[in-house]
Amino acid sequence: MNIDQIRQQIKAYGAMIDAPPQMLTVFDQPQGDGTPFVVVEEDDYRYIVEERGMIFEERKTKDVNLLMYWLMNIIIFKMACCYELANRESQRDPRRIIFAKELELFGIINKSWHQLKKSELDEILKNNPFDDEAMKRRLMR
Repeated sequence: MNIDQIRQQIKAYGAMIDAPPQMLTVFDQPQGDGTPFVVVEEDDYRYIVEERGMIFEERKTKDVNLLMYWLMNIIIFKMACCYELANRESQRDPRRIIFAKELELFGIINKSWHQLKKSELDEILKNNPFDDEAMKRRLMR
C-alpha cells in the first residue's frame, strides 16, 4: 500500500466514526511539532514521531493493518478526549469515559482492533487502576 492509499483508507475509517476531517491527515514528512508521520519503503512501514529534529518514537512493521491501527489510535484518542471534556463527570476518573469511548470507536471500525485496544487498556489499568477518589481530592483543594 502506498502513502496515498493509506491516506484514503484512514479517511474511510474516519468517516465510519464521524472523525473531524482535520484529524485525518496522514503526513509523509516530519512537521517538526511531534505530529506522527509515515514512511513507506517497499514492504516496510515506519511510524515516526519527531519534534524539532528529535525522534521520540519510531515503530516499524510489514503489516499495513498494524500501521492503520497506530494511525487510528491517535485519532480515536483525540476524539475520546474531546468527548470526555464535553461529558466530564467531575467526581470520576476521566479515563473511564476516555477508555469507554476509545473502545466504542474501535468497535465500529474493526473488531480485532477493539480487542487489541482492550488488552492495552487492561494492562494500563492493571498498573494504574481507576481512581475516582483522586478526582474528589482534587476538587476539595
